[in-house]
Amino acid sequence: MQPLTIISGAITCIYGILNASAGLSQLKAKKIQPWSARLMLGSGFLLIISGVILVLKVPFALLLLVIGLITIHLLTINNGLHIYGRINPRHHLLRFVASVILLGLAILSWRS
Repeated sequence: MQPLTIISGAITCIYGILNASAGLSQLKAKKIQPWSARLMLGSGFLLIISGVILVLKVPFALLLLVIGLITIHLLTINNGLHIYGRINPRHHLLRFVASVILLGLAILSWRS
């Protein structure tokens, strides 16, 4: 197994854990809509699953990763609008960069 594959899977899982934790804490804090917090929690789990199956080279791992990342982006936009009445461009730019890096690592590891 290639080191890049393990690194890619591990970083994806960590990002998933962070997002799932955020969803869980928002579910408890009740600052956002409950459906959004649950979907954030679920999307975090989806990233964790995609990180694991990426390491196992399961064919649909990249698809799950893309679905999870897009869902998280849409939810964070919704949550920012709900909590603050606006979105924070810097926050979403950083999330986008993190997503591109994750996806790039996943694609590179898939090819190796």
